[in-house]
Amino acid sequence: MTHRPVALITGSGTGVGAATALMLAQRGWNVVINYSRSQAEAEASAQACREAGAEVLVSAGCGPRPLLAPPIRSSWRFPDSLGEICSCRSGWRCCCS
Repeated sequence: MTHRPVALITGSGTGVGAATALMLAQRGWNVVINYSRSQAEAEASAQACREAGAEVLVSAGCGPRPLLAPPIRSSWRFPDSLGEICSCRSGWRCCCS
């Protein structure tokens, strides 16, 4: 497996978050699709990212904290550290750290 940076994008099941995830996947990133209510849309977003060549993890919940817990992180095939966290949740402006 080739090393690719990893981005966690909150709110990436729909809208700007889904577009951000796809753009990053197309640019060589693996992505974590995070959603709160839109599972079907999140799975569609994940599939588009996979088709762009990314490895994808889909996770329900609000924000990155549940995703960073050691048991969840140990199950990833991704590197130990995230390269980017983007918040695209409804009511927030989209920003990447």
